[in-house]
Amino acid sequence: MPVSPREPAGPQVAIVGLVAVFLMVELPLVYVVPRTNSALLIGLYSGLFLLYFALIRLAHPRRDHWLILGAAIVFRLVLVGAVPNLSDDFYRFIWDGYHSQWGLDPFTILPAESFGTLSPERASLVEHAFENMNSQGYYTVYPPLLQCIFRLAAWVAPESWRLQIAIMKLFILAAEVGSIWLLCRLAKDRYHWAVWLYALNPLVIVELTGALHFEAL
Repeated sequence: MPVSPREPAGPQVAIVGLVAVFLMVELPLVYVVPRTNSALLIGLYSGLFLLYFALIRLAHPRRDHWLILGAAIVFRLVLVGAVPNLSDDFYRFIWDGYHSQWGLDPFTILPAESFGTLSPERASLVEHAFENMNSQGYYTVYPPLLQCIFRLAAWVAPESWRLQIAIMKLFILAAEVGSIWLLCRLAKDRYHWAVWLYALNPLVIVELTGALHFEAL
């Protein structure tokens, strides 16, 4: 009885290897390297983009499509626990979330004026965010939908701003998965590579899920 020919596993093994290397470059970029170290940031970003192009070049549209999409989600999922080191916008998210949870209107509050009026208990919760935010003298610019997310994070984890960050990142991750799903629907079975261009893009992965930027929504 003739045995049907099977495609060699070599390319898929190579893809898994590239995915592993991608993770080894991505994790220190997001978890460790300070944004002041420009040379190392450029080097790691360059490495990620080389791996990005290699993955797209090596992957077969039909055989490897779901493997590539799975890798794209893993690249984002491993960043949920990272405190952003390339952006400090999240300190304002935390500040706004606490104030919403306290029944205050973040759109009418200037941190530079209001911090000194807080009770010691409340001040201790937002002190770290206040000292590190880049917008102490400005009203918040984040719309109501995001304010709801900030408030939910503060409600779920009032004692842990790190956990608040992870909760907010889960919303970004969900939005990213939704975007990839919509791209798959639009591309159907003809343009898998076009979906990969977005799903594997290091800049999208690091800046949205990694740096906690809500442009994903």
